[in-house]
Parts: sequence; structure tokens; C-alpha cells
Amino acid sequence: MQTGAQRQAVDLDSAVTAALEAAVGRVSERVKGVLLMARLATAVHLRRAAETEAARIGHGRTSGSLSPAAAPAGQDAAAGLMRQGGRP
Repeated sequence: MQTGAQRQAVDLDSAVTAALEAAVGRVSERVKGVLLMARLATAVHLRRAAETEAARIGHGRTSGSLSPAAAPAGQDAAAGLMRQGGRP
């Protein structure tokens, strides 16, 4: 049988555990958002760099967009950057 103090300690432990789990959930969601923004920034940077390089060598399109054939190379580069722990 638990004493009143023991029961209070168990209740307090449960409350602290629930608060910590809720905080971890919120932090996890924020981290996911930051990672998505980093991936987007990386993709935009790689696209702009590829467009600049294509324009520099004279293969730029008048619409200002990359050809569909060039897109996978940028995606591969972004994936490699993330695997290597690179930062956008």
C-alpha cells in the first residue's frame, strides 16, 4: 500500500513524463519543418546554380527553366548533399 507521499511522487512523475513527451512531440514537429525548409532551400539553390551554369555555357532556355533532362541531376546532387551531412 502506498503512502500519500508515495502517491504524490508517482502522480508528479506521471505529470512530468507527460509534459516531457508533449514537449518532445512539439520539438519533433519543428525539426521536421526545419528539415523540409532546408531541403526546399537546397533544391532552389541547386536549380538556380544549374540554370546559371546552363546560361553561362549557352544552353539556357528562354523560359528561364531547366530542361526536364537536367532535373534528375539536381535531385541526385541534393540527395548526395543530404547523405553527406551537407548544409544548404
